[in-house]
Amino acid sequence: MNRVFKLVVAGAVMAGVALSFSPIGATPSEAPAPILEDPPADAPAVTPEPFDAKARFNKTCGKCHGKDGKADTKYANKLKEKGATIPDLTSSTTSADKVLEIITDGVKGTKMKSYKKRFSAEELKALSDYTMKFRS
Repeated sequence: MNRVFKLVVAGAVMAGVALSFSPIGATPSEAPAPILEDPPADAPAVTPEPFDAKARFNKTCGKCHGKDGKADTKYANKLKEKGATIPDLTSSTTSADKVLEIITDGVKGTKMKSYKKRFSAEELKALSDYTMKFRS
């Protein structure tokens, strides 16, 4: 399909969607606009939950590395039987910068995937810092 035809079809579809949300018998210009109001002054402020690195590690990383960082979980042991290397974080000598890089970018050719699309830079740093606490 050529580009102009695609744009015409897309416009027609969008117009149809707009009409389908209008009150029965109303044209799009007669449809009432949504009312957006400020919340009441006494409404509680909504603040995001703080990032809990320990809880996130246990949920995201614990399957392989274990909640204690020793990589002695049922899943990790199955992977090890197949030749995978899962580091024991309690005896790791990997630098803090390298740990952050591994969590951020993953390790190509392994089960260790990248988490840069899942967590913010601050959250990745918090996870990295948390893993460093396992060291003896």
